[in-house]
Amino acid sequence: MKKETISPSIGPSISPTETKLFFVVVSNECNNEIFETLEMAKDYLSNVKYKAWISIAMVRNYYKESSGWNYDDFSDTFDFVKDLK
Repeated sequence: MKKETISPSIGPSISPTETKLFFVVVSNECNNEIFETLEMAKDYLSNVKYKAWISIAMVRNYYKESSGWNYDDFSDTFDFVKDLK
């Protein structure tokens, strides 16, 4: 069983040493959004009105919310593996 910790600003999260592979919608204009499937990332990307792209990344500091996945944004949160075209 994974050890959960309490984030001071947001709530329960996975230990920062845990990582998970996500599809990430990346933009220089707003926060990154993380998704478990490529289809979910493509659906989200099709509705944005700014320049963005999908990457595969190892994500730290992630946690599950009722609406999907979220993350605490620290300097080491993302290890990008590959940009998708």
